[in-house]
Amino acid sequence: MSSPLHPMVIHFPIVMLILGIITLWISFWKPDFYGRISDYLLIGGTVLLIPAVASGLASVEYAKTHFSPSQELLQQHQMLGFVTLLIFVLTIIVLWIQKKRSTKALKGILMVLSLIGVILLIFTGKFGGQIVYP
Repeated sequence: MSSPLHPMVIHFPIVMLILGIITLWISFWKPDFYGRISDYLLIGGTVLLIPAVASGLASVEYAKTHFSPSQELLQQHQMLGFVTLLIFVLTIIVLWIQKKRSTKALKGILMVLSLIGVILLIFTGKFGGQIVYP
């Protein structure tokens, strides 16, 4: 099924994940309020990223028909989308472990994973934008 749904659903998880990362970083210094907010945003954004990625897979034929992107560009966007999802799933797992036993090493891992996640979101979005706006 070819569908233009992906551009309509992808933006909400992107915003949730970026806000989740910002509040995660703040929560290292002010954990009570910001820790809970970051949990909700990161978990919600990651869960919503799953149907966003699935809708992207369903939109490939639509994109090929209406925008004529190169196969390489589509593959780069897809690969980065999968890796981004994986990084945020790993972030949630490390966050859960860190809640059980907080260590400086786990906080450092969370900082690195979240930074990688933001960078991946930016580049995935860049390639997605190039598909629609060459």
